[in-house]
Amino acid sequence: QSRYTTMNPVAIFEFKAPHVPISQHTFDQAVVYNSSLQLKYFFVSNGIDHFFAEVDPIEKNYRITNSLPDYLMFSEMIGKSR
Repeated sequence: QSRYTTMNPVAIFEFKAPHVPISQHTFDQAVVYNSSLQLKYFFVSNGIDHFFAEVDPIEKNYRITNSLPDYLMFSEMIGKSR
């Protein structure tokens, strides 16, 4: 059995080219991708501007911040959300 068959995704990463500005449309794209996966987090970046969003499935919205969690913080966040 492959180790990849037991992995569970925890976030969506939406990357754009550096010349492509991050817009509401970019976030909307990530939300559409997430509609089937139902993940709690997504990251959006064009290599210059970086954003992190946490999805609130009850309110059906998301909270965006331009402060990215470091590895330890994100590991703790995903551990609590499982």
